[in-house]
Amino acid sequence: MSAWRRCRPLVPRYWAIVAPTRRGRISSFASLAALAWIVLATPPGRTAPRDELLRLVPGDVGFCLLIEDVRGHAKALLDSPFVSQFRASPMAKLIDANETQKLTLADQFLQQYLQISAQQLRDDILGDALVLAYRPGPPESPDKEAVFFLIRARNPRLLADLIERVNTLQKDSGDLKELTEQKYAGHTYHRRVEAKGISYYYLQGPIVAFASRAEALHELIDLEGRASVAEEPPLARQFRLLGVDKPLASLLVNPRAFDAHFRHKATTASAGQAKALGILMKYWEALEGLGLSVILEKDFEMTLTMRARENLLPPAARRFFAAAPGASELPRYFPAHAMLAVSGRADFAAVVEVLGGFLPDDARQAVIKAIDGSVGAIFGREFAKEILPHLGPDWGLCVVAPPGGDWFPHVLAALRVQTGRDGGDVDRKLLNAVNALTALLAFHSNGGKPGPSQQKLVVQDKVEVRYLVNDAKFPPGFRPAFALKAGYLVIGNSPDALRRFPSDALGGNGRTAGESPFLRLSFREVHRYLSDKRQPISAFAAAKNRISQEEAGRRLDGLLTALALFDSLEISKRADPERLIVSLRLRMAQPLK
Repeated sequence: MSAWRRCRPLVPRYWAIVAPTRRGRISSFASLAALAWIVLATPPGRTAPRDELLRLVPGDVGFCLLIEDVRGHAKALLDSPFVSQFRASPMAKLIDANETQKLTLADQFLQQYLQISAQQLRDDILGDALVLAYRPGPPESPDKEAVFFLIRARNPRLLADLIERVNTLQKDSGDLKELTEQKYAGHTYHRRVEAKGISYYYLQGPIVAFASRAEALHELIDLEGRASVAEEPPLARQFRLLGVDKPLASLLVNPRAFDAHFRHKATTASAGQAKALGILMKYWEALEGLGLSVILEKDFEMTLTMRARENLLPPAARRFFAAAPGASELPRYFPAHAMLAVSGRADFAAVVEVLGGFLPDDARQAVIKAIDGSVGAIFGREFAKEILPHLGPDWGLCVVAPPGGDWFPHVLAALRVQTGRDGGDVDRKLLNAVNALTALLAFHSNGGKPGPSQQKLVVQDKVEVRYLVNDAKFPPGFRPAFALKAGYLVIGNSPDALRRFPSDALGGNGRTAGESPFLRLSFREVHRYLSDKRQPISAFAAAKNRISQEEAGRRLDGLLTALALFDSLEISKRADPERLIVSLRLRMAQPLK
């Protein structure tokens, strides 16, 4: 026991990974870190039998986290060209040797006191599938919440021995106060009493299940007795409807598990809060499911999937969601080699209406009056009613490396301005408003008299471009400019930046058919820009941060080393009749698999 107490501060509480407390909370953050390390270092194996676990979890849980095939994913990762590139890079030297030593001590502890190596723990215990699920208690009895944690091990004998050794070790240390056998429906399970609370576990072959309450474990045992291989488990069906296809990890959110809590909150809220909660409840009732997945293939990808019944949404929300998934035409107008490109579509009038719906009537009218009294004063008409509906839906922004000897990046922002029979002269009114604002800005900057801030005009391809200059205060190359071009109000950090709009088409950018790009950050282009402009950028950073140019150069070189590992970060969206899917894809310089 004394040896256990000496080693205990050096290693995570592994039992905390597999033994939720009475209130369903993980007892040690360090254990989660250890679990993450185990997942990322898991050797290969067969496909995880996730359905064996999902059949045992009640379908009415609020959250369900599924981790599967960590063995196969980690093997592919460890053998990947990306890891080889990382190990050969200076970044690998930045890993703290002390942290590596701590993991070594943890492995030594496992072998000495639990007779199992970290590799066995990864391969034979945690390598197939894990499920963590949570169900809230009813509003009147929140203490009846339930937490389920299940493991499907590859080696049933090793699993049983490990649980027995952990129980013995914790009894000797005094952490485990009581361990008793319980009976339910002809099955045996165990009750664990610790200082932090009571938990229960049920071992059946290769599966061990933990629950925060005995009644919750009874549900699991009942489901095991009724489980049918021929029938799709309710949770497996929800994962399938969300389009989750064998990722490394996926989180399912069941909105129906929280309906009673929303209603209870609305009935006990004040008048103003009650209206906002009532509107929010309409959106919540339309939501059928949310899913978040982590996928490791050639690249790293995270997807957020939403299923909703559109007919239950308010009219303004239906207009907003109808416009949002569409592909903007702006990527065709931005330079193909942009370091950063962001574009989207939005019904701005619908956005204002949606947000206004959460406000009480008097507060909403006050906001509209304030908008019309400030912005509307510039336009000479009601902005919210007569101008806002003609803005968009396309909008976007891009950042491009400057040509020639300049080093300050070119920044462009564009907003579609609809004109025609209904739009009238909205584009000209908008341009005049921006012109008035910039002139007012220059006037105040000069203290109400002639000074360094001036507004100037240049003509580019028969297009008038207005811009501000202030050589005394603005950094080199910064001369804010704006113009109407190709049906867009375009704003940039210089007239030269506006000259690049519209530009050549970006093309597909490697995206899947049907996807609409939202954001693309090109690490490759950022790396090229920083390398090409290293001297002026490091000189600027040295002056700004009051460090030597050599130190600024070393920091910049460190950033370049990190950027060399990645190609791009992309966020895109796609929609079908049942789902809206937002994907974040981190493309690597070398593949992960």
